[in-house]
Amino acid sequence: GKTWDTLGLADTRQISGVIVHPWNPDIVYVAALGHMSGPNPERGVYKSIDGGMTWKAFNSGLSNTRVLGLALNPSSPSTLIAGTAKGIFRTLDSGTSWVAETNGIGRPQVNVVVYDPSDSAVVYTGTTNGVFKSADGGVQWTNISSGLMARDFVALLVDPSNPLVVYTGARGTNFSGGTNDAFLVKLSPDGSTLEYGFTFGGTKTDEARAVAVDTNRSAFVTGLTLSKNFPVNGAIEKWQGTNSGNTDAFIAQFDPTGASNVLAVLIGGKRNDSGRAIALDGLGGVYIAGASDSQNLPNTNAVQRTRAGDKEDAFLSKVRWMETATEGLQIAPNRIVRESPQPSARP
Repeated sequence: GKTWDTLGLADTRQISGVIVHPWNPDIVYVAALGHMSGPNPERGVYKSIDGGMTWKAFNSGLSNTRVLGLALNPSSPSTLIAGTAKGIFRTLDSGTSWVAETNGIGRPQVNVVVYDPSDSAVVYTGTTNGVFKSADGGVQWTNISSGLMARDFVALLVDPSNPLVVYTGARGTNFSGGTNDAFLVKLSPDGSTLEYGFTFGGTKTDEARAVAVDTNRSAFVTGLTLSKNFPVNGAIEKWQGTNSGNTDAFIAQFDPTGASNVLAVLIGGKRNDSGRAIALDGLGGVYIAGASDSQNLPNTNAVQRTRAGDKEDAFLSKVRWMETATEGLQIAPNRIVRESPQPSARP
């Protein structure tokens, strides 16, 4: 692992799985997610027969090529199962053709697929609708999620010494019904103790992207939310109390014990806005930097008042936390700009 070579497929951007043939190491399969959004031809299953020097797409029959999970039958390596954003697909001819397998499982997003190492007829998959098991190589599926609190499963492992023991990992621990919540964890200085840990969010996706801590040990968190019912606290006057677009940035403050949400507000326009960095100045000012593709992102004292291009612009906002007022700016691509506000009049 000290040195690495690039072996192509650069425009796939995201590789969700790599499988080496158990009998011939020159045969390699790759599951490619492609770009996060928009059309992208370099998605799906790719195969190399020369150790990764050249690649060819094997997507015939894959009606959805956003492949998140890929598994190879250890007893019959010409059989593979692909988990996609819209269901399970199976091939019996090394990827030449794929067939959708929907019996008992439908077409959820499939995040991970694993074979039982002791019995290749047994296959498990983690989806956005629970964990499923097949006892006939992936044709018929049964939901085995009874007793599991989560529903979006992204990791699976069958114990090789006892195949009756199966481990699974879920994305987020969201008790509000969404795909995932933001979370905040504080460890002791030596890392040996969890002083607090909790999730927060609404009924859709909520993600924390950055955290800062003040001299009183209160934590300030920024990120993004898709939830219309994100738990806003203290949103008065100029503060935005509800999600106004697709995703909005949020700022949330928690007391030193983590037991109380002191304040939580949203900042956003009609499209996508997210907070990605946060800093404190020690004088009550909270700064967040992020990205926005909203033309109407709220701003004050802004050098650039609207989005410059057809993609995302950076933004910087300063919040006078104790005064419930905001001031901010947007930053044009490839330019550095700054604000120079006039001093506020004091009574």
